[in-house]
Amino acid sequence: MRFYGSLCFGYVKDAYPTGKGFLKDGIKISGKAGQKKVNHKWEQDLDWCLYYISKLTKENDLVLDPFIGSGTVAIACKKLNRRFIGIDVNQEYVDIANKRLSEVK
Repeated sequence: MRFYGSLCFGYVKDAYPTGKGFLKDGIKISGKAGQKKVNHKWEQDLDWCLYYISKLTKENDLVLDPFIGSGTVAIACKKLNRRFIGIDVNQEYVDIANKRLSEVK
C-alpha cells in the first residue's frame, strides 16, 4: 500500500476564481452528472473521480474517502479495480452509497 498524502479538490459553480492563492491545474473534466445533485447535496461528477484515481493510484491500491456521501469515490474505485474504505456519519447516505455500489457492474 502506498500513501499519497492529502489531496484537496475545490469546486465552483460559476467562473473559476483568480488572484492570489488560486492556481489552475490545467485539467478540464467534462462530466456534468454531479451538477444534478440527485443523491447528495455535495454530489460530484464521476468523471473527476475516475480521472484522478486512475492517475494517482494503481490497480488494487486502497483509497480512503472519510466523507463518502452518496459514494461517488467508491464507485470510481470499483470501476477502476481499486479497494476503498468509505466513512460517513449519516446512515441515509451510507445506504445510498451501498445501493449505488450494488448497481455498478
